[in-house]
Parts: sequence; C-alpha cells; structure tokens
Amino acid sequence: MPMKSLKSPLNQRPIFSRNLNLAIQKLSNKKRLIYLSLLIVATAGNWTPSPASEKESLKILQETNIVKKDSQSNFNDKQSSLLSEDNVITQSNQKIHWELVTDTKDYETSAKEEHLIVEKEVPLRLQEEPQTKQNSGSEEIIWELTNDEYWNDATYPDQLASPPSLQGMNRSIAFSNGAIGPDIGWKVPNGFRWSERLAGNLSARGFSRRKGDTSFFGWNGGDGTAQIHYNIFQRDAWSFGINSSMRSVYEGNSHSGGGTAIGEGLSSGFRIAKSIGDTAGIAFGGEQIFQWDAFTDTGRNFYLMGSKGWWLNDKNDYPLFIANGGFGTGRFANNRSWDNPFRFACIYDVQNKVLSYAIDNDLCWSPIGTTSIIINKNLGAFLEYNAGNALIGTSFSFFNNSLIPTTLTWGIKVASHNELKEMDELTWFFRTSFAF
Repeated sequence: MPMKSLKSPLNQRPIFSRNLNLAIQKLSNKKRLIYLSLLIVATAGNWTPSPASEKESLKILQETNIVKKDSQSNFNDKQSSLLSEDNVITQSNQKIHWELVTDTKDYETSAKEEHLIVEKEVPLRLQEEPQTKQNSGSEEIIWELTNDEYWNDATYPDQLASPPSLQGMNRSIAFSNGAIGPDIGWKVPNGFRWSERLAGNLSARGFSRRKGDTSFFGWNGGDGTAQIHYNIFQRDAWSFGINSSMRSVYEGNSHSGGGTAIGEGLSSGFRIAKSIGDTAGIAFGGEQIFQWDAFTDTGRNFYLMGSKGWWLNDKNDYPLFIANGGFGTGRFANNRSWDNPFRFACIYDVQNKVLSYAIDNDLCWSPIGTTSIIINKNLGAFLEYNAGNALIGTSFSFFNNSLIPTTLTWGIKVASHNELKEMDELTWFFRTSFAF
C-alpha cells in the first residue's frame, strides 16, 4: 500500500511536511509552543480551534515523526489506528477531521528506501525423499526451493497427475479421459461402468476347431458370433445398456456353419454397472437372455462381475494390472457334453432342447474370471477362465481417442474341461471390435 500523509479538509493543505517536521524538532519546547500558536492564528480565517496544550502539541509532532522511523508494517498500523477514530478531540472538545492524501512523493520515496522489500515468486515443493528433523519429540518436514520448470509451469507432468478412472467398453478397458484400450477378456465380461465418451460397440468373435492332423492355423470348421452393445443411460457412477447377438454370421457351403441364414439366432440382453471409486466397478447383466427364435445355441448367459485395477508404477502410470471375477450361467458355466464340477445353484430342465441348443436346458452358475496386464494404452495381455476353458490372449487397440477406436485380439485356448491341452490339440480364437 502506498504511503500517505494526512491533510485537513478545512484548508486543503498539508499540516506537517517532512522538512517542517525536522525543523520543529530542533526548537526548544517554548519555541515550539509559540510556533504552533502562530500557525493556529494564521489559519483563523478558515478554522479557529482552541489552542492545544504544549504537551498535546508535542505528542502530535512526535507521532508524525514516528511514521518516518517505523517500518512499513508499523506505519500501516499507526495509520490505521489514527484513521480508526473519526475525530481528534482538543481541549475545547472541537473536532479536527482528517483524510488521506497521496501527494507526498518525497516522503513515500524515503520510506521505500529505508524499507526496501524485493518480492519474487519462487515455487516450493517437497523433496523427493523428504528430510526430517526432530523438534520437541515431533518430526518437521523440510521444504526446499526449486526452479524446476515443471513445477513452475501451470501444467504438472504426467507422473504427478492423477490417472484417469477405469471404465469399460464391452470386453475392452476404457478410461474417463475418453481413450479406449485393449481387451481384458475374450468371452467373459467385466464389471466396469460403461465408457462416458462412446455409447456403442460392434464386435465379432470366433474360434477355430481341430480334428485329427489338421493344422493349428486352419479354421477347421470354426464358429463365430456377432454382437452389438449400446449404452442408453448413464448418471454419475451408473450406466445401463442393452445388447443383441446374432448367432449366424455366414450362409453358404464353403465353410461349416453356413446352413442357417444370416441373422438367425437373434437374441438380446442388458447390462447395468456401477463404478466403485476410480479403479473398481461391479456389473450385473446378461447376453442372449431374450431369444427371438429357436437357433440360439450360445447360452442364456447371466453374469455378476466385479473388477479392480492397480497402477503398478509408483507414478500412477503403466503397467496396469486388472483382476476381474464373478459368476455366470449358460456358456459361462456349461460346456457341451461335460458336467462342470464347479457348477452350483442349478435350476434343471428349464428348457427341453437337443444338440448344441441343449446348453440352455439347465440354468446353473459357475465361477468365471480374467486377469490382465495393460502394458500401455495400445497393448495388453490376459488370461481367461470360463466353463472349464483356459485361454491366453493378447490385444491391440488403435485410434484410442478417435471417433471409431478399434481393437484386435488373438490368442490360444490352452485348456478344456479343466485340463491342459496337448500341443496337437491347441486351437486359437479372435475378436475384433469397433467403438462408436
């Protein structure tokens, strides 16, 4: 705050200047009283207060002189104290009104020279490994000054910022910053709430078969399914969506599975999910729940899933480890012509189908889950278990923040019926998806 002196509104002239103040100090008390009386007579045309006593006059002069000698803070304190009283009372109870003025440049410059303060903004940060010292039985953190450009910048480096919240996009991991990452499973869904940025996902998945001496890389009469998911509602930590599956994606005689027309085996389901904090979630839903014809043999797959992620880097950065587990029915629990020993809470003879469609005759629950490691936003790998099958896969994501993020997944089925496969029995699987 700039320094100011006081001026009377009666004569609109400064009462005490710096030079005048110094001259008066050199006079004897008697001469000071005479000089003050002359000043009062000189202003009698505009103002006629009763003469103050010599003691009060000296007090006023001394208080004015103290302003010069005190520090900036003391000056402000005295100035505030002087102005806090609306009036100064003389012996005859006359009131002298005071006001602030800013025209005393010499005085202001002098005060600044005596009390020069240099201010410079210097960031303060905690040392990477804080040092402490004992102070009366308690530890005190020692701070250090730094000119680190990252700390001076308004934007903190990535390793200091909080990571994005974890979300889901069908079988892929998604993030609250809008990015879509790799798959964290092939058939088994996850428990994360749906992506906030993109509502839809179109995917196709399939697997090869192997009979006799057929090649590992051959399709060998494999099969596939197409799905579309769309999230229709989200609020705060919740999301709700619907899905549809199409069992027949090929018609013809060139490959197996072409005996049904494209579009047959149509069914629908739903999904409701809630995030738990920034790195976890829980979901309940189902796929192929409402079967619109008699050609669906992919199971009436209800599920209840929970997922949790951990950033393994101390700086909240990749790699990201995700554990995903729960319970499922239909193809999640049952395997063709094999009784899963882990099935529980079964409801038998719900339907009476034959061949591959008999998968829905019993409604049983079984443990399912995946574990995955996300190396970076484009690459990940996972291990999946469902209905006695174990699969190892790797997944790549492209155009993560674009309008149509794309994910490609490929892997090997290494176990079936809870037993590891021989090398000549290994088969492969794939999955591709497009978010929109």
